[in-house]
Formats: sequence, C-alpha cells, structure tokens
Amino acid sequence: MASLNFHPLFFYILLLSCLSNWSCAELSGNDTDHLALLSFKNAIISDPLNITASWNESSHFCNWNKHCRVVKIHLNSSKFVGSLSPAVGNLSFLRVLWLSNNSFTGRILGQIGKLSRLRALNLANNSFSGEIPRNISRCSNLNFLHLGDNELIGSIPMELRSLDKLETLLLQLNKLTGEIPAYLGNHSSLLAIALGDNHFHGRIPDIFGGLKHLVFLDFALNSLSGTIPMSIFNLSSLHTLQLNFNKLEGDLPSNEGCNLPSLNFFILVGNQLTGKVPASLLNSTSIMEFGIDANNFTGEVPAFGRQKDLYWLALAQNHFGNGMLDDMNFMYSLQNCTRLEQLILDDNNLGGVLPKYIGNMSNLLWFNIGGNLIHGNIPTENSQLHNLQVLSLKKNNFTGMIPESIGQLRQLSKLHLHHNKFSGEIPHSLGNWTRLIELNLRTNNLQGTVPSSLGSCKFLSRLYLNGNQLSGPLPKEMFELPLIEFDLSNNHLTGYFPAEIAAGNLIGLRNLIYMNLSYNNLSGEIPSSFGTLTSLRELYLGNNALQGVIPASLSSLRSLEYMDLSHNHFVGKIPTFLDELVSLKCLKFVL
Repeated sequence: MASLNFHPLFFYILLLSCLSNWSCAELSGNDTDHLALLSFKNAIISDPLNITASWNESSHFCNWNKHCRVVKIHLNSSKFVGSLSPAVGNLSFLRVLWLSNNSFTGRILGQIGKLSRLRALNLANNSFSGEIPRNISRCSNLNFLHLGDNELIGSIPMELRSLDKLETLLLQLNKLTGEIPAYLGNHSSLLAIALGDNHFHGRIPDIFGGLKHLVFLDFALNSLSGTIPMSIFNLSSLHTLQLNFNKLEGDLPSNEGCNLPSLNFFILVGNQLTGKVPASLLNSTSIMEFGIDANNFTGEVPAFGRQKDLYWLALAQNHFGNGMLDDMNFMYSLQNCTRLEQLILDDNNLGGVLPKYIGNMSNLLWFNIGGNLIHGNIPTENSQLHNLQVLSLKKNNFTGMIPESIGQLRQLSKLHLHHNKFSGEIPHSLGNWTRLIELNLRTNNLQGTVPSSLGSCKFLSRLYLNGNQLSGPLPKEMFELPLIEFDLSNNHLTGYFPAEIAAGNLIGLRNLIYMNLSYNNLSGEIPSSFGTLTSLRELYLGNNALQGVIPASLSSLRSLEYMDLSHNHFVGKIPTFLDELVSLKCLKFVL
C-alpha cells in the first residue's frame, strides 16, 4: 500500500476553535493587523468564494469583527490563488495560520519567523516552492507544522532543532533531499512525523527509538537504506509505522525485541527485508492494516486471528511457505478476522489446497493467491463470498472444472484463473457477472464453445481466453461488448465472423486497441467493418483459413502498429494502402 494515510487521531490540532475564518484578541490602538490583512488580500489574485470581499480600507478591520488583534487565520479549502504576503509576519499576535488546500505559489517567506506566538502553521496542499525557511525556528511556541504536498526542495534545516515544543511535523509529498536529521529524535514531545514521498536517503537514526510518545511515523517512498532500528519496535504508543518503498534490509526483531501493543497500521511494502515475521508482532489486537509485500520474508504465514479489526492483509511477493500441505493452515485463524476485506498472498511458495472454510470470510472484497503452488479444485464454498469483487487464482496448479456455482459471485469485477490446469467448459453462469470488467482464463485446458452469456457482461473491457481447447464459432454477443482488449488465439475456433459484424455492427468495440484471433480455424473474409475500429493498435489474424482480398477499409486504421495476416488463403497483391499507415511498425503478410 503505497499511499500515505493520515487518520484523525493524529490531527489533534483540529480541535482548535474554528468558529470563524479569522479571530481577534481585544487590544486597541494598533493598525498593523489591519494593514497586514489588506496586504494578505492584495497578494491573492483569485478569490472565487469572495471570502475577502469585505476586507477594505474604508472599513477598519475592528469593524469586520468586534475584536482588534488577529490571533487566528483559518482559511483552508478557500480556492485562493496567489502568493503569501510577507506582511503576514506583522501579525504579531497570530497563533494559528491555517491555509491548507488552496493554490498558493512562490516561496514560504522567512517573515513567518517573526510570529513568536505562532503555535500551528498549516500550508499543506498548495504549490509552495523553494526551501523550508530557516527562520521558522524562531517560532519558539510552534507545536504543529504541516507543509506537506507542496514542491519544497532542499534539506530539513538544522535550525528546526530549536523547536523543542514541536508535537507534529508533516513534510510528506515534497521534493526534499538529504538525510533525516537525527536531532528530531531529541524532540521528546513529538507525536507524529511524516516525511514520506520525498527524496531522503541514508539510514533511519537509531535515536528515533527514544520518542516514547510517538504515535505516527511515516518515512515511506524515499531511498532510505540500512536496517530498521530495533528500538522502534518498542515504541509502545506507536499506532502507525509506514516505511514502504525504500531500500531497507535485514531481519525484524526476535519475539523478545518487539512490543507494539497499540499498532494499527504496519506497512513495510517494497523493501529488502528478510527472515521470519515475529509472532510477537501480532500481540497487538488492534491491527487494521498489515502490509509487507515485495520483500524477502520466509517461513510460515503468521497466525492472525485475534485482530478483529483487520481489514487489509498483504503478504505478496515474499517466500512464505514451502510448497507443503500445511502451508494453508494459517487460513483457519483468519476466519476470526470478520472484517477482513483484502487478502493478498500472490507470488509466494504456498502449497496445499484452498480450504472449504474460505466461504466463511463473508466480507472479503479482494482475494489474491496467484503465483503459488496451490492444487486441487476450487471449492464450491467459494460461492458464499457474495461481496467478492476481485478473485485471482492465477499461476497455480488448480485442476478440475470451474464450478457453475461461481456465477453466484455477482459483485465480481475481475476474475483471473489463467495459467492453471482447469478443464471442462466455461460456465454459462458467468452471465451473472453484470459488473465484470476483466476475465482472464488463458492457458488452461478448457473445452466447449465461448458462451453467448458473455453478452450479459455489459462492462467487460478485457477478455483473455487464449491457449485453451475452445471450439465452435465466435459468438456475436462478444462483439457487442465495450472491449478494449480481447485474445482468443491458440484455440480451435471455426466458422465465419458473425453476420452482424459483416453488416457493420461494431459500435461496442469503438475503443478496441488489441484483437488477437490467430492460430484458430476461422474462415471467410475479413469484415470490411473492421475499418471502423480506428483505435486499434494491434490486429492478429494469422494462421487461420481466412479468404478473399484484404478489405480497403483497413486503410482507416491510422493507429495500427502491429498487424499479422500471415498464413491464410488471401488472394491478390499486398494492398498499397498499407504504405499509408504511418504508425505501422510490424507487418506479417504471407499469402
């Protein structure tokens, strides 16, 4: 899970009073704030909500509000476009400056450092550029700093070490560089640190393990290397640990070195971590997301079961299991995780059979276990997963027939069963999948015809049935679908293209970019209506028994890059219009 997650628990500062867009403290005889707010307004070039319409020179700001010194500006999501006026630094009583989710540009000016009473600074989700001003360190009362989702560059200034009251530091989604400063580990009051999605390198400082009150730690999507400090695994207050997509290596701590009782979100996806997952890591019964995809973990899959709130479990692309029958034993305890929605186990070494009690996981939305060593049949109990949207059993050793009962999974949007050993016919009940977008059954031993019930899958855009033993004609219903790609190559399909196609009824395929019907026994002529498929980039009809001349209408396929018409029974010369297809990169044409 690569996205950066921020949960309300960590934005405790939002408890500040927000009864008005700006508020004042009662002090008389000072026009400084009046002029500063007018300068703030003048630096804004677009105010579509007319928030500052009443701010003018003829009406003193003490009349805009009954008080006379500004202590808070709270103007997030106001659709402002412009820059931040340096006059903001003259608002000497300002305690909160909250301008997130606007379109401010330019630099964050050092004049902010003049705001000695400032406690919360939020400029997130704008387009500020340049470096973080060093003068912010003069805001000695600052406890909340959020500059995330901007275009800031450079390193985190050393001067910020003087902000000893800082509790929240959020700098994610910028272009910051350098190493993560070790001095942050001395800020004992820190509750939340987010530095994800930047360009930081180097190691995670060991001293971070001393932040005993830390609740949220996010260093995801950087280039950090080395090992994860063992002391971090003893931060008993930690709710969220996100270190995904770095270059971290080494083992996780042993059972004696892991104590995270408050853990909710544990995301280490996309590193180079090794060893076994310590059982003590699961002592936290409050885990909701657990993701360690794309590492080099080994051993058994940990026995989840006490985590009643677990809804996302991602263990793919590791080396779990040894290809033995008992590899799937962990599934039994997962029945207790009644909120589990996503179970991602692709590309491991898991053996055994798919247990029947998987049907008890009634809230599953995604179940991916492709690229393992699972064998046996698909249990019919699988049809009890009525909420399932994505089912991927690809690249295993499944055998037997695809059960007709699978049609009961009416919420399916993607079904991937390719590269197995399934036999028998494609179940006609697939017509129940009215939400299906992608169907991949390629490289099996499926027989029979392509079912006409496909026509009920009105949203199907990708269809792959190639590499089977399918026979019979092409169903006309397939050509009525909004397909973007379809591949029925390497089968035993026969007959002409449906008459409706020859008549030009290809409206459903107007976005088609890939068609592959090669290595079948199709006959008749290429329908001239194929010339209406103007989005087509790849057309493969080779190794069939097609006849007649190449229709001149194909000259309209200006986006075509690859075309194979070889090994058929066409007559006539190679059409000269093919020279006009300027996008064409490869043409196979052997009469």
